[in-house]
Amino acid sequence: MNSLFVRVVFAAIVLTFWACSVNSKRSYISNISLESGKWVLIDLNGEEVVKQNSERPIYLEFNGTDQKVAGFAGCNRLFGAYSNQGSTISFSRVSSTKLICPDYELENNFVASLQRINRYQIDGEKLLLFNQNNLIATLRLLTD
Repeated sequence: MNSLFVRVVFAAIVLTFWACSVNSKRSYISNISLESGKWVLIDLNGEEVVKQNSERPIYLEFNGTDQKVAGFAGCNRLFGAYSNQGSTISFSRVSSTKLICPDYELENNFVASLQRINRYQIDGEKLLLFNQNNLIATLRLLTD
């Protein structure tokens, strides 16, 4: 009987700690916003994005204070402005440095696609960028 009681108490303690860790993760995910950190590009126009530069992934970072966006497009740094209200978003004055790069195609497509974005959705740790109802890009929050 005593052994059964110890097992039940132990199981209750383990379940309590597990439930706390799950709720902590849910709370973290529900607090994610555009300004939560670096958003790494994982899909563009339905195609998986393979990291072009071994040191840096393609990413965006949003500064809500001055409504600026900055990032890395694969070879060049990018920068510009954005505005958002609710689930709508628009990018303006997006430009990049002009280093000579071996492959501009992905970089050019990414920068050009930002001009077409008009809606976004945050789904867990993913940022989904749309033109109307067409998914243009998927980015993942860099948590490392």
